[in-house]
Amino acid sequence: MNAEEILYAAVSAWSDALVLIGNPPRIYPGIAPQEAVLPLIVFQRTGTDGVTTISGAPVIGGDAVSMTVACWASDLEAATALANTVRDALQAVDCLENDRREGYDEETEAHAMVCDFTIWE
Repeated sequence: MNAEEILYAAVSAWSDALVLIGNPPRIYPGIAPQEAVLPLIVFQRTGTDGVTTISGAPVIGGDAVSMTVACWASDLEAATALANTVRDALQAVDCLENDRREGYDEETEAHAMVCDFTIWE
């Protein structure tokens, strides 16, 4: 599976996430549809680092993929709760959270907790 499939599978299988983002889950690659209902998740691949051995040979299945996951909700508390749930789901499949920051969209008045993860593929 690629990193996007790993992320989608892990979060959509996590029951605590489905309580927040519905079933079918509101998880979108790149951008959410304009009519999408909050809370929701938008994810994007932001980089891929190939991993090599000491001798320089590529490690099969060893790409470290950087993914940005934006957890959007009507308030920061709900966005943070969703981000915590996403972190738990991804940690269960050995992904690593690297960073987290707040976001806000003035037009929609939506709050985000934006998280950066490393996912191995």
